[in-house]
Amino acid sequence: MRIQRFLSIHKRFAAVFVAAILVLSICSCMGQNERPPELSVDGKTEYPLTVSFLNVGKADCILLETPSGCAMIDTGHNGDGDDIVQLLSSKGIEKIDFLVITHFDKDHVGGADAVLKSFPVEKIYEPDYTSETKQTAQYRKAIPETTEVVLLSENVSFKLDGIDYAIDVGSGVYGEKNLDNNSSLVVTATCGEISFLFTGDAEKERLLEMLYEDFPKCAVLKVPHHGQAAKYLRNFIDKISPSVAVITSEDSQPEDASVVSELENAGAMVYLTRQGRVTVTTDGKGIHCLQEAGTAP
Repeated sequence: MRIQRFLSIHKRFAAVFVAAILVLSICSCMGQNERPPELSVDGKTEYPLTVSFLNVGKADCILLETPSGCAMIDTGHNGDGDDIVQLLSSKGIEKIDFLVITHFDKDHVGGADAVLKSFPVEKIYEPDYTSETKQTAQYRKAIPETTEVVLLSENVSFKLDGIDYAIDVGSGVYGEKNLDNNSSLVVTATCGEISFLFTGDAEKERLLEMLYEDFPKCAVLKVPHHGQAAKYLRNFIDKISPSVAVITSEDSQPEDASVVSELENAGAMVYLTRQGRVTVTTDGKGIHCLQEAGTAP
């Protein structure tokens, strides 16, 4: 394992429509009334960027696909690993360009060992703090020598397959109680005019920090910490002004209703992964959202 530190969407169709709406919740956003233009790559229909928020309970696992690449942010719980691997295989994915482990809580790093044992991963980005949990140990043991592990202590940005990525690290000054969540790597993925913001489990201390940082307004927000209420969250929502917000929660541990209200009052359309996988496609100018009810992951 090589480790590097960076200091840097007629009457005869009515019945079909009604049946479909019971299964899929589909929306077009930001003035786009049709699906984005499609690209044909080796006879396969593709979009410049497809982001899937998997239904893995109160946990994060996000898949980013481009015509010739694939990245992941977090890997759900330990028990989600096999299902994630099966989904990736069903999509024909053969390798992962990079994996971001936002932080080492078991609901973010749990399935990493299964993914690493099933697919070559070129590079892993992790926060630079110490974790001694069982899930972290399993993850580390599964990292092959050929995978580069980057411990981030400073922000980093790069471009891959036409997508601009930026990873923001926290100050680290949070106290032991909130160190894991606030140490979450915060990832921005920008395709043309459309930005996605993935905020891990950032809590009030990190949210306050981010209010003073230069984050762009975003089309899609992965809501921090599974939609739990937090001081400064409304301020942060106002700052980045999302059109779509995705909350990763589960029926037994739902998101806070106040957070959903704050997002809706700010003009965002809210999706809950506990109601099924959420997939957002973009052509760099508009977005198209689709939710598949009951899908897992």
